[in-house]
Amino acid sequence: MRSDNGKAVELIIHINESLDEERRNGLVEEISQDSGIFSVEFTPLRHHLVRVRYDRQEVQSMDILQKIKWHNVNAQLVGPI
Repeated sequence: MRSDNGKAVELIIHINESLDEERRNGLVEEISQDSGIFSVEFTPLRHHLVRVRYDRQEVQSMDILQKIKWHNVNAQLVGPI
């Protein structure tokens, strides 16, 4: 996990379908590798919600959402925390 140096904002993304653990882990791993991403995790017991901590000076929320959608996952932004 990267240090956020106090620059992190948090975002929730709603996944509109059920993903198995392998697919969830793959999304987390891929998004976590992007510059400006500090952490990515599916909410325990609510596997349809993804929490992302990121630096909004390096990455935009719509870029994160689009990356999820590139994996043929139907999702939408819920909003910042």
